[in-house]
Amino acid sequence: MWGGNGAGRITLTGSAEAQGEWISMGAFVALMAGLGAAAAWCAVVLVRRGRRGATENADGLLIEQAARLRAQRMRSDGRAFRDHPHGDPGSGSGQRRH
Repeated sequence: MWGGNGAGRITLTGSAEAQGEWISMGAFVALMAGLGAAAAWCAVVLVRRGRRGATENADGLLIEQAARLRAQRMRSDGRAFRDHPHGDPGSGSGQRRH
């Protein structure tokens, strides 16, 4: 608590424990507010994502098909690299390494 001594100076009259409790309570409230804001943001993102319907026109279907094929090609390229990181054993240029 704050109090005055009559000379225009403000002095601290509360205990350090009481101030520590207020500080930790403020930190708790700030933490809860941050978690609430994060939960609200996630809810908004999920609700907006759910509003998108299926693609109905030909252009959208072609875009989705191209994206699906591109993703499939990237996955297979990744598997090939993982299996043979230094190149395919049978796909060399005909030259041997010494």
